Amino acid sequence: MFIGARDDILQEPDKICMLGKVQQKLECRPVPNSEYMQLKRQEIKKAAQPVRKVLKIDHVVNVYKPVSNHKINVSNNVHRIAVVCFLNYIFIVATARNRSQKFKNI
Repeated sequence: MFIGARDDILQEPDKICMLGKVQQKLECRPVPNSEYMQLKRQEIKKAAQPVRKVLKIDHVVNVYKPVSNHKINVSNNVHRIAVVCFLNYIFIVATARNRSQKFKNI
């Protein structure tokens, strides 16, 4: 079994690595003293408390609505409308030219 940091196994030299095969399972249990039991009681109480609590408020709280139309969205819409108008203009001009050529051929 190898204990130590090898560069080809670990990139971090501060960590310890072990190579080998498990021969026997090891279980660890804490010492059952009053400090451990107090810690477990605190953990159970903390887990039993709700994440969100209802608070009684005695003053008015300002709640601002979010901005629904940001400057970026407005500028994108203006750009999109300009492009659509330009494309419509090109389509109208092209169809007008095609119509005028059809009438010339008649």
